[in-house]
Amino acid sequence: MGTQFSDQSVATRGAWGRWAPLVGVAAVVLWVVGIAVDPGVPDLFVDSGEEWLTFVSDNEGWILVSRLLLLIGDFLLILFLGTLRTRLSAVEAEPRHWTAIAFGGGLVTAAMLIGTSTPVLAASSAADGLEPSAAQALGVVEYAFFIGAGIAGASLLAATGMLAIRTAVLPTWLGWASLVIALLMLTIIGPIGFIAIVIGLPLWVLVVSILLCRRSDTAS
Repeated sequence: MGTQFSDQSVATRGAWGRWAPLVGVAAVVLWVVGIAVDPGVPDLFVDSGEEWLTFVSDNEGWILVSRLLLLIGDFLLILFLGTLRTRLSAVEAEPRHWTAIAFGGGLVTAAMLIGTSTPVLAASSAADGLEPSAAQALGVVEYAFFIGAGIAGASLLAATGMLAIRTAVLPTWLGWASLVIALLMLTIIGPIGFIAIVIGLPLWVLVVSILLCRRSDTAS
């Protein structure tokens, strides 16, 4: 009986290890849908506090749906990072410097992405008792978290890219592409940095997820 349970446990862990990277794909799908249904936000540097308050009051439903999808995607990103850490750690020698940077940077990225979804969500939920200046201030906070996500995301991509170049954990071409995207993400205040995190980061997670899953199939 004990041997039977042990075999089942090993099989379960093996199946999870094989398919676990695909949570990254699920995260990207939720991000894309969440962005697609997002009503957008007023211009932070042009529109007034009154326009911000009107926006969060009139779009409470869509803001709720959009931000919940984005937040669930952020949760799945954290699960993906656990798998990525395991794969990177397996190929890097002690003290696993790059693995630590990638995992730490990924967790901070997830936290910052959560921060980009919650302020306006909170504003829409409390719009009836919110001052116009407070609504706009929450938009500023959201933008600040977005900048932080770009910086932290650059460390995730750069560290993973270095290991891809040094080892066979991921293709070398992906390693170089990761370094380029990371460099672009560091220019987060400009339009190039904005595109790098809005498009480059999800695309990177998608590609890495698929490659890790395919390499699991090869290993099995």
